[in-house]
Amino acid sequence: MNKNKNKKNKKKTLDILRVTEIGRTDRQWNYQSCTEFGYFPTTDSNAQPFGHEFPIEFSVQICIDTFGLKFNSNFISGAVDASNVNYGGRHYTEDRVVFVNGNIDPWHYLSITHKLPQAPVIYIDDLDPPGLTQARKVIGDLIDQWLQ
Repeated sequence: MNKNKNKKNKKKTLDILRVTEIGRTDRQWNYQSCTEFGYFPTTDSNAQPFGHEFPIEFSVQICIDTFGLKFNSNFISGAVDASNVNYGGRHYTEDRVVFVNGNIDPWHYLSITHKLPQAPVIYIDDLDPPGLTQARKVIGDLIDQWLQ
């Protein structure tokens, strides 16, 4: 890992996250990642073409440097566990919820990707306008049914 490049990347990230003005969402999103999701893009896997400049430790250190020492990997892991318990994790049971996922959307890992009795999954695998149009129609029809 190029340590100088990593230091520059970290400084740029921290400069952005230290801005606390109303209207900026970078810091809020990062706080939610550090306290609920624990979902950080990394280059830990060898099955990606981007090198290894951003290991998970980079994101954990950003949490610590931005929000304080308690935001370490143990804290983040516990926060993710608590979030999964609170919201159901992979055992989600609420109804009248639509999960819309695209097969190349990296965030789909955080979603429900299988059908539930009252919460269908609409998986957009082609991402072209006709598929998106059809998914929106299905969602609209479903919400119309719920509101009747």
